[in-house]
Amino acid sequence: MSEEKTVQTGGQDEGKKLVYEEKVLGHSGRGMVMLFVTILLFLAVIPLVVGGVYLISSPAYPSPFETYFRGTGTATALGIALIVLGFACIVLGIFSSMGLKVMKPNEALVLTLFGKYIGTLKGEGFYYVNPFCSAVNPAAK
Repeated sequence: MSEEKTVQTGGQDEGKKLVYEEKVLGHSGRGMVMLFVTILLFLAVIPLVVGGVYLISSPAYPSPFETYFRGTGTATALGIALIVLGFACIVLGIFSSMGLKVMKPNEALVLTLFGKYIGTLKGEGFYYVNPFCSAVNPAAK
């Protein structure tokens, strides 16, 4: 569960008072879980691609799977499907790793999704955010 705290700050803009709501997002435990899932995705690529290549190639001694489906092309189709699934795992792994954020002490990140304010990350920890979110450190400007 993410902890959300709202803080209101005020500002002046040509005589009008502006009120901003700051959503402080918490719970840094999801970062480790998503890192584990990402590593599993990358590790799944190895048996998928190796198994797919093995099924496509014609070894000197056919496997029991190939002798059962001899002449039907099922082994080749399954091999191609395994290779495609392996490359899909690579793409998903790269995509999910883009959402991992490491926060140092006394650092904050402002998260926006397509220009809309999502929240602020404060406090040290290992976070996972939506990979489409852009994170900006307001102190760096």
